[in-house]
Amino acid sequence: MFDDDDRIVNLPALTLMLLAGLLASAVWSAIGPTLYAVLAALVQTGVTTRLVLLCLFLGCGVALFALRRLKQVWYGRVACVAALAACWHLLASLAVQMQAVDVLALVGAGYILVRGLVNINQSVRSARIGEIDAARFAGMIAATNAQVASETAPSASASGSQN
Repeated sequence: MFDDDDRIVNLPALTLMLLAGLLASAVWSAIGPTLYAVLAALVQTGVTTRLVLLCLFLGCGVALFALRRLKQVWYGRVACVAALAACWHLLASLAVQMQAVDVLALVGAGYILVRGLVNINQSVRSARIGEIDAARFAGMIAATNAQVASETAPSASASGSQN
């Protein structure tokens, strides 16, 4: 299915992402209800608190965008881990009671997983293209230097008697 150039993750990296997703899901199961309660209390306190939370949310978005621009492969890995954690958590809730919102959230987690893998793939491809461009540039410089050296090499000339 994948050529060597299309391989985006290797098995150890995929296994590590899966384990990290399970760990993140366990941590979320432990702190999630408390976090929900705190956020619900904060949101109900007033407009000012909601504006502060909105600014924090925007700040997180900008920070994640910067991470994607600077370290796209890490952004992709974080997205994959978050998606796997969400899938694990949602599948557990679907086993208890199936609701449409949980199914939609599961589809969203699948989309986040795909986007994470796309970001990893784009990062790997960009790195390969950068290596090819660097090699091409070095080859052009070497060819130019060889051509200049051959043009300036002295030629043997003889004048007068050769006896």
